[in-house]
Amino acid sequence: MEEALERVSQAGYRRVVYYPYGFSADNAESELEGRVALQARPELSAMHVPCLNAHPPYLEAIVERVL
Repeated sequence: MEEALERVSQAGYRRVVYYPYGFSADNAESELEGRVALQARPELSAMHVPCLNAHPPYLEAIVERVL
């Protein structure tokens, strides 16, 4: 994450979107580590998009498949 943000910054970008895409997995590390890494880059303005793991339609689709 740190290397990617360094490259983004060096390329001149100042705004980023962070999207932890850990569908059906424990993505707590990517959610936490991403936020920490972004906080260490004050030159970047970040928008954090929540993962869909807790999104009701996504959960309903999984339930339908299981049932």
